[in-house]
This record gives sequence, C-alpha cells and structure tokens, in this order.
Amino acid sequence: MSDVSKGGSVSIVNGEAHHEQHFSARQTPEDMLSHTEARSQWGSPKALSAAAPTDVIVIDGIETSLSAAEKLGAVEAIPGGGYRRTEAATQGNPKTTQGGTEGDTEAASFAFDDATEAQISDVISKTGGDAQISTINSIAEHGFEAADFGGLASQLGVEPHEAQQQMASIFTAFENQAANVCAKYGVGDLADFRQWADAVGKGREIQAAMLAHAQQGDPGVYADLATQYAESYDTRDPNHVMEMLAEIGVKSRFTDGQVILDVPGAGEMSWQAAHRAGIVSLSKR
Repeated sequence: MSDVSKGGSVSIVNGEAHHEQHFSARQTPEDMLSHTEARSQWGSPKALSAAAPTDVIVIDGIETSLSAAEKLGAVEAIPGGGYRRTEAATQGNPKTTQGGTEGDTEAASFAFDDATEAQISDVISKTGGDAQISTINSIAEHGFEAADFGGLASQLGVEPHEAQQQMASIFTAFENQAANVCAKYGVGDLADFRQWADAVGKGREIQAAMLAHAQQGDPGVYADLATQYAESYDTRDPNHVMEMLAEIGVKSRFTDGQVILDVPGAGEMSWQAAHRAGIVSLSKR
C-alpha cells in the first residue's frame, strides 16, 4: 500500500474534470451548509425559493453560487424558479457507521476467508471475553509485537509467544480489512493514520475502533476517523496537497491555515468542504 503522506493523489469527482468517485459515504450536504438562506451578489438577503443561479450561498464558510451548490447536491432547482434544499440535505444520507446499513455492506465487501474465520472461531471458543478484550487493547496501545498475550496464552494452554504466533495471521487479516476500508477515505498508511490520531488526541478513539472492529467484524467503524484524517490533510502538508491538485488541473492557494481550491464548475471552497462534498478525495496512485 502506498504511503499517502509521501505519494498519493487527489481525484476530482464531481467537477468538470470527472474521475471515478472512490467512496460514497461522505458527510451530507447538511453537514457542510452553514445556512440555507441566499443573498444576491450585492448582499441583499433572499429566500432560497426566490434565489437565482447567480445568487450566493455559504458552504462551510466559503461563498459559492446557487448553480455551484446545485452541482454539489446541496440544493435543487424548483420548477418555475428558485431553489430548495435537497432531500439528502434535509434527511441525511446513510453513512458507514457502527451497525449501519453501509457498515453492513462494508463488512460483507471485505469478509474473511474460511480459514481465517475458522481460526477466529477457535480462539473465541477457547478463551473468555475479558482475555480477548485485554489482548486487543494491548495490541491497539502497544502494537502487535509488543502486546501482552499472557492472558490469552493462559486460557489457550500455551506460552505467550505461541499465542502471539497463533494470533499473527488473524491480526494480519484484520489489518488488511481495516487498510482496505480506510484507503477508500484517503488513508494510504495505517501507521501514519495512527500517528496522526495520537498527535491530535484521538489515540483512544483509534483503540476503541479497533476493539469494535474485532468484536463486531465491521471495519466501517474507522470511517469517521479516516474521514477526519483526509479532511485535515491540508493542514499537515499543504504543499503536497496543492501539488496533487495541480496535477489534475485544480488551482489552489494556502491561506489562514488551510488550502482553498478553485474547483471547476463550483468556485472557491476549502479542501475540507470539497472533500466532505466528495468533490476531491485522497487516493492511492
């Protein structure tokens, strides 16, 4: 898997330079709209129902035209004139969440093979929940090589290093599943993802996600954290983001601690807003 912090690329998926959309579970337009009242180009407030395509609306703090907002799916034109919020913006779209519809699909998409399932079932049948949770938490906190396998080994009737060897292929299977899902959100390197989480005070959230993944078999539990990682990427390496954007013909500038894009067909908006809307995404080369 490529290291997005070193390489990677950006795709634009809803503008004029159309590329494949890598994942559909994004924040809804409701999440990115600061408000739904429009104003004219001269500053006069207007109701959406009376707004024209050239009138202005604010998306995540960035002003853009109603015609561009329509392309984002945040609003839709009303027959006879004016706009209204889309059904997605009003009700929200299904997201990949713990126990959610798309989470179920995600788990099915990256199901373990029969041999791995058999290994997992064997460990579960021979050990208690406390030992399992303790081992998973130790792996999440210290890494697989330094984790404490003593409790699990005791219940399996083997030495700690033998328990670690038994768990190695299971751990690799879970890591591959997590990596495949997180890559869809722009995480190219799980190690960098975890370092970011520790740096921004979300290490415990990563550990909780790992535990939930192991217990529920749903890799979609990483979705929110992986999205945050990708959405904040411009604050960590703005030059790299702007270089990637330039490669696909999108102009950008760095101001006030964030990268601002000039999106074809949509106007100016922040990297975070564009990523939330699914207009751009980090991806592997």
